[in-house]
Amino acid sequence: MKKNFNVIIRAVFTVAIIYFIFNVVRVIYDVNQVEKEAEEISKELETVEERVSKLKYRYELPVDESYLEKIARENGYYFPDETIFYNNFAK
Repeated sequence: MKKNFNVIIRAVFTVAIIYFIFNVVRVIYDVNQVEKEAEEISKELETVEERVSKLKYRYELPVDESYLEKIARENGYYFPDETIFYNNFAK
């Protein structure tokens, strides 16, 4: 009877250790996944912050004639009597 009890205790203990090891491995895997996601989000945040700083710079520029011309040219507008030349060799 005592021998059967020891076998049962050992079996329960073994199962508990296997369960514990399985959970530790799962938690380590989850932590690694979260770290990868955090790194990706950090890179994306850097990109967005760069874009925000560029937009803030453009927003803070004074609005004068040359600035309006620059924005118009970036959006495909030009003067009616102007001739546009394209240079494809710069690439």
